[in-house]
Amino acid sequence: MKKKYLFIYIYIILVLFAGLRFGIGSDYYQYLHLAMYYGDVREVDLIPSLFLYIAHHSSPYLFFFLSSIFIYYFFIYGLKYVTNSYISMCFFIGFPFFFFESLSIVRQAMAFSLVFYAYTRFYKRFFAQFLFVLVAILCHSSAIVSLLIFFPLEKLTRYSLLIILVSSFFFGNFLVNFLVKYMYDIPIFSAASWYLDNFDVYKGGTLVKYLLLVFSVGSIIFYQKIINKSVINKYYISLVIIGTSLYFIFSISPHLAMRICTFFFLGILVYIPIFFRCIGFPKSFQIAFCLLLFIMCAYTQHRTGVRDEDKNGFSPAYPYQTYLFK
Repeated sequence: MKKKYLFIYIYIILVLFAGLRFGIGSDYYQYLHLAMYYGDVREVDLIPSLFLYIAHHSSPYLFFFLSSIFIYYFFIYGLKYVTNSYISMCFFIGFPFFFFESLSIVRQAMAFSLVFYAYTRFYKRFFAQFLFVLVAILCHSSAIVSLLIFFPLEKLTRYSLLIILVSSFFFGNFLVNFLVKYMYDIPIFSAASWYLDNFDVYKGGTLVKYLLLVFSVGSIIFYQKIINKSVINKYYISLVIIGTSLYFIFSISPHLAMRICTFFFLGILVYIPIFFRCIGFPKSFQIAFCLLLFIMCAYTQHRTGVRDEDKNGFSPAYPYQTYLFK
C-alpha cells in the first residue's frame, strides 16, 4: 500500500471512530449537553462554539463528527508533511496524551492540532505560524502558551536542555507554587490555580511522567544521531524537552500538566522513528510497543471513566459503541 493512501485511510478510520462514538471521553456528556442546549455556551471559545451551533440546529452528535474532521486533519497532514513514517502515526494513536485525550478534551485537542500543524507544516514561517496559533487560541485559550514556539529553540544546546530537564524534575513544584502565589492576577496562572487547588481530584500520571522522562533523556542521549538525520530536529528535540519540563513543573496536577505539556511534546512525532532506531528497536517491536501503549490507554480510560451509577468499577462507555446503535 502506498504511504500516501495509508495516511488517508488512517484519517478516515480515526474520524469515523471518534466522530461516531457514543459516551466515550470524560467530557463527552458535557459537550453533548452544550450541543443540545446551545444557550449554555457562553464560556466556550469561538470556533468550538460554531461547531456547537451547527450541531444544535441539526443533530447534537454532529459536534463530535465535525470536531474529529478538524482535529485529525491537522494532525495527520502535519505529520505527513514532516515524516512519511507510519511508526509516527502508530505512536500518535498509542501515546496517552494524543489520540485518547482528543476524545475527552475536544476543544483543547483542536488547539493542539493547529499548533502542531503550525510548527511542522510552516517551520520558521512566522506569519503562517502566528495565524495558526491565533486560530488555536480561538479554539482554547490555553494555546497562548504555544507562543513559546516562536523562540529560537534550535539554538538550545544539548547541555542547556539537560539543565532545563533536571531543574524542572527536582524544583518544578516549588516553581509553580511560587508563580501561582505571586502572579495570581495573570490570567494563565489564575486559571492554573484552580487545577492546583483541586489537585486531589486529578490524581495519577506517574507512569506517564516516567515515560516522558525516558523519551526526553533518550532524546538528549541520542541528540547527535537524531540531528544527523535532519538538523531541523534540534528544534523538535527542544520542544519535547520543554514540554516534559512543563509537565514536571505542573505535575502536582497531572491533568493540568498534560494540557500544557502536549502543545510541545507532540514534537516527538517528527523524530520518533529515528529514536526507536537509535535504541535498536526493530519495526515489529516498535509497532508492538505502540500497541501496548494503546491497550494501556484503553484500559486506563475503562477504569477511570466510571460513572456514579456503575457498581462494578468499570466505565459503561466501553466496549466501544456509536450513537447510531446505542
